[in-house]
Amino acid sequence: MDLNYINYFNEFEREYEVLKNTSDDVLTVSLEILHYIEKKLKEIHNWLKKHVFKTPQEEIYFFKELKPRMVSKLLFYKELLNLEASLPPSKKNKKKHYEELLSKIHQYVVSNREFYQYYRSRTTVRDEDLFVRRSYKDIVRGDCCLINFDSKLCTSHDFEVAKIIANDMFTSHLENKLDELNGKCKFNITQIDHKFNWTGTKVDLTEMVYGFQA
Repeated sequence: MDLNYINYFNEFEREYEVLKNTSDDVLTVSLEILHYIEKKLKEIHNWLKKHVFKTPQEEIYFFKELKPRMVSKLLFYKELLNLEASLPPSKKNKKKHYEELLSKIHQYVVSNREFYQYYRSRTTVRDEDLFVRRSYKDIVRGDCCLINFDSKLCTSHDFEVAKIIANDMFTSHLENKLDELNGKCKFNITQIDHKFNWTGTKVDLTEMVYGFQA
């Protein structure tokens, strides 16, 4: 992995955009992207085992902004594969299926609303607790599943950020599918080029777009 990890993630985004447009077949594209992300995450995990961030702010940026973007795409395309595999044939049942999935996402948001509110507000007061790796695992205050996490590879909440972003992407996809079934016009919105800079300006812009979608 490139020592300049910001360039590494920028390159990932460029290659990801290319893969997205290689085919019109959802299953083919989803599988290609999933294999690609799996490869990249293995590289990142090997790098993280040895890398020491210079400052807590640098580590927070990595685990709050960079890594979740990649993991969110993994989660999204897995959901897309599951959707295509379980989609009923009739229009009526498709609509019901989409609405049930949207309801599940809403239930997840409600059950995790405290962290959703923290993340959406762009607050930073708890960032060192949530997005800096710990050599110990506080099971009293944290989730019991953290006992199985490798503390060198993740923080307590970087996966939760990825889940939020993936839910936004999947919600948008499901709403578009419902609009198609209902015969509504589908607007083409110019995609944002997700390049990561230390200033965070484009990341903030991206978050605003996700907020509008939600």
